[in-house]
Amino acid sequence: MKKVIIVSYYTKPSNFVGSERIQAWLDYLPKEKIYPILITRSWEENQENTSASKHNKDNIIEKNGVYEIHRVAVKAGIRDYLIKENKCILLRKMLSLLNILLNNLWFKQSEYFHFHRSIDNILMKEKDIQTVIISGSPFHSFAIGYHIKNKYSEINWYPDYRDQWNTHPFKSKSGIINGLLFQLERRNEKKWTSNAKAFITVSENWRDRIFEFIKKPGYVVKNGYDLDILAIQEQTVPRNKNKLVISYIGTIYPYQNYKLFLEVIGELILENSFNIELNFIGIDSFYKISPDIKKRTMKFSKCVNIIERIPKNELKAIYKKSDLLWLTSFGKMKGWYPVKLFEYASQGIPILLYPTDNDDMEEFIKTTSSGFVFIEKEELKKWLVSIFNSESSININLNKGNLAKYSRRFQTNELAKIIK
Repeated sequence: MKKVIIVSYYTKPSNFVGSERIQAWLDYLPKEKIYPILITRSWEENQENTSASKHNKDNIIEKNGVYEIHRVAVKAGIRDYLIKENKCILLRKMLSLLNILLNNLWFKQSEYFHFHRSIDNILMKEKDIQTVIISGSPFHSFAIGYHIKNKYSEINWYPDYRDQWNTHPFKSKSGIINGLLFQLERRNEKKWTSNAKAFITVSENWRDRIFEFIKKPGYVVKNGYDLDILAIQEQTVPRNKNKLVISYIGTIYPYQNYKLFLEVIGELILENSFNIELNFIGIDSFYKISPDIKKRTMKFSKCVNIIERIPKNELKAIYKKSDLLWLTSFGKMKGWYPVKLFEYASQGIPILLYPTDNDDMEEFIKTTSSGFVFIEKEELKKWLVSIFNSESSININLNKGNLAKYSRRFQTNELAKIIK
């Protein structure tokens, strides 16, 4: 089997979304006669905080016959302790800034040098390995590929952009420090990817944007869903007469227009006395959005449930009672296929996209027949009223032929074509 080294900071058994992409590669690349060697760190089961960490003193190697995992020894620092204990915010910020500067300016003192040393040890022993993939974020880990290529000229390495780095339209540039860091990281992104063979990312739009910046050929390997396509069953709406349960699962970003949807639901509850239940699960992973949602739903707070992030296997109970799974656009951000889009579709529960992105999410929903898309507030409101007033149910008829192309199995096959 062809051996491939994959570097990813976020991996299972943590509960970070990025870990699911990497786990799929471990599970499915062996079926394409590729043996993955994953370089990562240790994680607790369902860990969500990088600082509340399990730190191994020595490197750990796990082998299961079709792939292996090298968990690099990582030491907890003062910053990790302060974050874990929620102490000394100013000092934490200063240490975080120092950490960013080291990652950008002094590779041997960066937090990813240990990963580099682990790869170096493998390549010195296994001369037949020719491919390295480094998945970001953290994007500073791309420096590993740059230095590996400089030492081993025969290696082909690929940065995997799970998100955009310096081409991200909402990347902070305001203020002296952010402005200087932005310029520094733009320089480093170009430098570190300069000797890459090509790059990988999750959408065609992002591929084109990144290509324009780093001038390297790009390939698209989307995220996806894990379920067997034959096991997906369409759910009728509503499950219970005279009640509608709508759920949103995952992060909400400040630039998403969630406010319009809350206005529609508020009017239906307060003016029409409709029995609607709103569930928000894990929305505060990066930004504290829940206080604003609580404020905007104060008059119908009994209908709103806000739950912290939970392990993926515990979402089954949420899906089981949901009639609609809500998505909203990412403002001016184009080319975004959120992982929840694929997860929603794989549940067979109708997706409700409002307001639409007029882009990839809308196209996905239409080509897979996995839900409903709305532009205008009154159009959505009228549709929701019709669900309560109608005696018949609303059904979706999934286009499973098109949906199958978004399975993690199919997308990993696309990756195999690139690196074989």
